[in-house]
Amino acid sequence: MRARTVHHVQTLEARVRYRLDAPGDNQLRQLRGLERAYSGRRGPDVLLFGDSASYWTMPSEPDSRAMLQMLAAELPSGTSLHTVVGPAYSARIIAAFAAGFRRWRSRPRVVVIPATLLTMMDVHLEDPRYNYVAASGWIADALAGRDDHAARKRHSDRAAQDAFDRLPAPSLIGARRTFGELRLIGSATPTTRWQQVVRLRHMMDLYNAERLDPDSKGIAQLAALARLLSELEIPSVAYIPPINYEVIVKALGAGSRQHVACNVEVVESAIREAGGSRAQVVNAAFDHAAQGFLDPLHLKAAGRVQLARRIAAACAGCLDVRPVRA
Repeated sequence: MRARTVHHVQTLEARVRYRLDAPGDNQLRQLRGLERAYSGRRGPDVLLFGDSASYWTMPSEPDSRAMLQMLAAELPSGTSLHTVVGPAYSARIIAAFAAGFRRWRSRPRVVVIPATLLTMMDVHLEDPRYNYVAASGWIADALAGRDDHAARKRHSDRAAQDAFDRLPAPSLIGARRTFGELRLIGSATPTTRWQQVVRLRHMMDLYNAERLDPDSKGIAQLAALARLLSELEIPSVAYIPPINYEVIVKALGAGSRQHVACNVEVVESAIREAGGSRAQVVNAAFDHAAQGFLDPLHLKAAGRVQLARRIAAACAGCLDVRPVRA
């Protein structure tokens, strides 16, 4: 049974990778898949929502399985798993999908959601490429029977992208850059060591400089998602993926670690307070040093396995069985 489950996840992962460049159509296909999965008397036991931390791999790795595949292997034999993943999937888009459980016949025994700090910051919440405002509206329309394909075709975010690019970005190093300028720096190809250092410094500043608090837009969205799942009586496991804190400290200074730790605490507290007894948090933020990462954001295989095991152990209580490995 476990081998069959892993094969299913591998097939789905290939489809998701292929469809990432068609976001609107992709989300509606994912919604239809969710509806098919949970319209019957009993749907899959575990529903995993994930961002790039769940599917990013490098083919050159000795173990090139994605984290979601590793999670499938760690869950108890016989457990069924459904996945809905996409780049920078945040609480806004996940809540849009989860609203379908008000209508569908069955529900998962546990929902796994990413609580990636970056997806709660304005660098994603204001970016038309990743804020999923339009897609969330399309999902709501589809659930209400108002699916308008023509409106999706007419949708254009060029003006919104231009406005976002002009916004000033927060900084821990005193940089006066707009989001657009930092995006240009990030997409450039460094040709010298100095250029590599400058690029990395600006990227770490962009990804981590914003200070989160309970009133932050992204935190409010995350709390609303945790509250929704609790109201639906669906247990949840939120995971805070490992953060490359050593690179952050090297790029932004010693105080940046405490800054990130405060943001992590705000995220964990928001989930626990809003989700109540049905909400668990796997806080893996400081689990790995720099050598555990493939790049500034994504884990190597050993780190992905460790994260998958922690999530599986948290899910096990909801499944009333022990995980494959303690």
